[in-house]
Amino acid sequence: MDTGQSASMEVGFAAAARVPIFAIRPPSDLTLREYVTIVSSLQEAVRRVEASSRPRSPEGIFIDPHASVEEAHHILEHIETGLRCPNSVSEPARQVYSDVADLRTLLALPAHMQ
Repeated sequence: MDTGQSASMEVGFAAAARVPIFAIRPPSDLTLREYVTIVSSLQEAVRRVEASSRPRSPEGIFIDPHASVEEAHHILEHIETGLRCPNSVSEPARQVYSDVADLRTLLALPAHMQ
């Protein structure tokens, strides 16, 4: 594999993992430029990461599918209740949107150690 393909794969993987990508000069590949933030120095890149950093959940190689499915079912039941009995919640739309966001977060989580 040539260096260009390797760099493309690395940038693609970093972008998919939501890891910021910095460079002092823009890549020659126009597609890669879409994923790279140009900075003047390493210190600037570090400052940008520190300013936007948020805690990450620990990642592992195992997932507990039963707990994930069980939690997803619980959220879906909560959504169903909110839609069937709108009088039970003062603002059913807000609760449903919140539940859908929780479900989306649950389904997008990386695998966690058991």
